Amino acid sequence: MSSSYTIFWVLCADRCKEYVISSFKKKISIFIQISALKCRPDERIENHKVMNMKSIGFIGGESLTRVILQAFANHQREFQSVWVYDKNNAATEKIKEVFTDIKIAESVHDAAQRPVVFIAVDPDEVEKVLAEIETDITPETTIVSLVPKITISKISSFLKTRRIVRVIPPLTSYINQGFVPVVFKEGFPPYEKFDLLGMFSHFGKTLEVNENLIEPYVLISGFLPCYFLLQWEELVSVATGIGLTPHEISDVLEKTVEASVNLMFNSDEKVTEVTGLIHNSFLSKQEQAIKSSYREMLSEVYEKIKPKK
Repeated sequence: MSSSYTIFWVLCADRCKEYVISSFKKKISIFIQISALKCRPDERIENHKVMNMKSIGFIGGESLTRVILQAFANHQREFQSVWVYDKNNAATEKIKEVFTDIKIAESVHDAAQRPVVFIAVDPDEVEKVLAEIETDITPETTIVSLVPKITISKISSFLKTRRIVRVIPPLTSYINQGFVPVVFKEGFPPYEKFDLLGMFSHFGKTLEVNENLIEPYVLISGFLPCYFLLQWEELVSVATGIGLTPHEISDVLEKTVEASVNLMFNSDEKVTEVTGLIHNSFLSKQEQAIKSSYREMLSEVYEKIKPKK
């Protein structure tokens, strides 16, 4: 990927710290996902056929593929084989350095001939890729699109499988956290949804949404760390210069950011009344410029990732 969409992922992926949630929480999450299928208990037991996910393939070897592979590694999720193809050999070699067990696909067809295929290329390249792999995809292939802008309808126009799902993990999936919007193609086998939701649970909290909400979730959740990262880095730089240690800074920022979120969303107090006590002292001169800059940037990003009508 070479667009600004990719840059957002690259900015933050390497800065996340490894974190593994407890197996108990994972089991509870999967139990909830089973219940969400709303099928009768006898159907769930007798008709459920586990998907063949021994081997998976990735088409596109840039940042988001690495985020997903790290999420799997954190939870020690293993596959018989993981194939990664990217037209840029340097991208796959870089992934191979970190995830030594992956297999580098020599062609896009090698990756596309897996039971589960992840599409992780730039939106502008998707149609070309879909045309290339059309003959490799069977009705039994599961296509997992990680790409904004490209709808299930568009993918279906190239590939003859009803097993199509869109999921766009946030950057925080690198540490197995965050909201993960998911959309299944109408007619997707219901019992196979369970298997995929179980796999996607490694990325964070899965949430089935209407397809028109995928991109809004990406904007406010997927890229969220990027919106604050530069500010936090500058705070760290300033705080280091005035005498605080890295440990002290980390502790202060972690607790204060959490408290700020609680103040914003979980408090009966109006945030403007609380912050108004200090706004007039040093933020008032820059407030409108900051808001304007954010709005312009967010609007520009959304225009690039929203589907064309």
